[in-house]
Amino acid sequence: MADDNHFAPSEKVDVKVVDDILEKTIDNIQNGKVQIFEIAESARTEYDQMQQELKEIKNKVREVIQEVDNLEKKCHQAKVHLADVSKHFDTYSEEDIKEAYEQASDLRARLTIMKEREQQLRNHRDSTERRLKNLKKTIEKAENIVNQMGVIENYLSQGLGGLQETLEDLEKRKAIGLKIIRAQEEERRRVAREIHDGPAQNLANMVLRTEYCEKLIDANSGTDEIKEELGELKQQVRTNLKDVRKIIFDLRPMTLDDLGLVPAIRKLIQGVEEESNIEGELKTFGEEKRLNRYIEIALFRTVQEALNNIKKHSGAKRFWVKTDFSNDTIHIIIRDDGKGFNPEDKLQDSEDDSDSEHFGISNMKERVESLGGEINFSSKPKQGTKISIKVPVFVN
Repeated sequence: MADDNHFAPSEKVDVKVVDDILEKTIDNIQNGKVQIFEIAESARTEYDQMQQELKEIKNKVREVIQEVDNLEKKCHQAKVHLADVSKHFDTYSEEDIKEAYEQASDLRARLTIMKEREQQLRNHRDSTERRLKNLKKTIEKAENIVNQMGVIENYLSQGLGGLQETLEDLEKRKAIGLKIIRAQEEERRRVAREIHDGPAQNLANMVLRTEYCEKLIDANSGTDEIKEELGELKQQVRTNLKDVRKIIFDLRPMTLDDLGLVPAIRKLIQGVEEESNIEGELKTFGEEKRLNRYIEIALFRTVQEALNNIKKHSGAKRFWVKTDFSNDTIHIIIRDDGKGFNPEDKLQDSEDDSDSEHFGISNMKERVESLGGEINFSSKPKQGTKISIKVPVFVN
């Protein structure tokens, strides 16, 4: 039988001792984070320098290849000339014969040297590309370790007083942390994809068109053709500017900062209408007012997620957004006439599924609950969807 006095009060762990251990551990973690961050920054600097070096090496490789091609042509010509001299030996002077042999020999020697130079540059290029890949992996690993150490530091910083609660809630916090990271990575991928498919492609095309205009000018082409090309180039600039403004709005809508939640939601609705065949409507009740900026941001992102789901998944023809301001709460209702879904299945699936719609619904729920509010999903297959959001407000 276990000793009943095993957990006697006199034998309890000294809280101060544990706190001291935690404090020293946190200091070590912070120092480690700084050192790893410095390593990552150093690697990133070297990576940037090496990228520039690789660019220069590739330019040199192209130049050497061109030089080798030219020398091969000259060698062939010298070989033909030497064969002609040998064939008609009696018709050439001794000096001409000597010059032909020396020229052919000199060109062969130069060609051999340039081919060796080409191979060296190719090897250097391949080696630099491998080093770049390794540096990139080092940077990614260092950033990942810093993030993990930051999570550990946050947990330990709670001290012994919250240790038990932290341990009990560890799995839930870990899941939320992973969702946040996944949401950030998904947002980064989305922005990168939009920039690559939109502005980046357009800018590349604009460069080509600009070069084409230069060639037309150099060739003294007609002004009508140049004006037409410049007109298309100007239109591309406008399209590119529109795409960039949309990306900036998605990242941080200036309408939200300048005018508030309702105008920003109206801008979202206009965006859905422009990008799809779905018609939207916004109605506002109560006295519209500016809220605490963090509440506005969280509600904006929640509505944005809901409208993205309508645009991508609902199959709806129309949707409605209603905002209702009262003294201490804001009530937002989002409704569509789409195909609907089973809310319980979606929320259950979002715990393990990486599907963007499932994850988006779970993300909306977490955002609203973090504000001390509540969100309810009402939907049935083929009967549309209704999302009701209530949040206590803090007026600016």
